Amino acid sequence: MHQKWLILSAVACGTFMATLDSSIVNVALPSITQSFHTGISSSRWVVIAYLFSITGLLLFFGKLADVVGRKTIFNIGYIIFTIGSLTCGLSNTIGELIFFRGLQGFGSAMLMANGPAIITAAFPSNERGKALGTLAMVVSVGLALGPTLGGILVRLFDWRSIFFVNIPVGILGTY
Repeated sequence: MHQKWLILSAVACGTFMATLDSSIVNVALPSITQSFHTGISSSRWVVIAYLFSITGLLLFFGKLADVVGRKTIFNIGYIIFTIGSLTCGLSNTIGELIFFRGLQGFGSAMLMANGPAIITAAFPSNERGKALGTLAMVVSVGLALGPTLGGILVRLFDWRSIFFVNIPVGILGTY
């Protein structure tokens, strides 16, 4: 009984991180552009690479999870997302950042493709709507909180902090 709520927490955490990261970078683009002495036409690929990875791989990872197992794909997604976050924060060129952002999106696709299915399997039919509604709320909060949190982190630290903030959460989520 208690396990289903732990499952929801782990899925919600991964989903929150994935959606937060789709909106948090937008605020940091001017700092990224300035840091790498590039134009906005290059730095915008930091956002695009992430979104392309997710949209291009979502269906694939959903199908792969049908074969391999949802938990396995979800946990690998957490690991790849966390490694992607670390490497994004450590990037030395705009090209590296774009590449690692694509890697981060790869992990996000694994998380997002399997979260709702894991919740559906964990909850009985009479509680499924509440659990999926909670997950939908987490998606909305992640998208809405991204620009605010990104602005605070960039102002207090620098653009790299928007990626480093994911690492502790990603480590906790894999256990």
